[in-house]
Amino acid sequence: MVEMAASGERQSTFTSRGGSGSRGEPNQTTMSLGGDVSHHSFQLTSHKLDGRNYLEWAQSVKLAIDGRGKLGHLTGEVKKPEVGDPWMSAWQSENSLISAWLINSMEPTIGKPYFSLPNARDIWEVLRETYSDVENFSQIFELKTKLWKSRQGEREVTIHYNEMVSLWQDLDQC
Repeated sequence: MVEMAASGERQSTFTSRGGSGSRGEPNQTTMSLGGDVSHHSFQLTSHKLDGRNYLEWAQSVKLAIDGRGKLGHLTGEVKKPEVGDPWMSAWQSENSLISAWLINSMEPTIGKPYFSLPNARDIWEVLRETYSDVENFSQIFELKTKLWKSRQGEREVTIHYNEMVSLWQDLDQC
């Protein structure tokens, strides 16, 4: 099915290979036709991955990519088409765009090694493995300690509340 998107770009529903939804139906996402990405900015978010801010960076990037309807490239929901598939060109264009978004949202010294990875999902997964402190008990301990020690003091209630919510969200990511 081909439609005109709000930007005037032709789009079509793309069924990924090898995946299925919870009831066995194929996964679908929107893929651009024609490969025109000129309306996309290569600056995804103002958050730059600096090696110490992975959780905040990853959340910001996921929101930005999901907002552009392309999260399936990071989650693996959108699979690379087989050689000769008419969708290969559209997939490759979107993969390159998302890879550029990811790399451009990192400090240059961090992003440079990721140019050689073949797709956006690989970049996303290697970054998660490298910078995420998932299952890092010291980070969990540190977050719980910050929560335990947190006091409102002279601060406004909303500022204290926002700090607490942020710490709880970080803890939920662990």
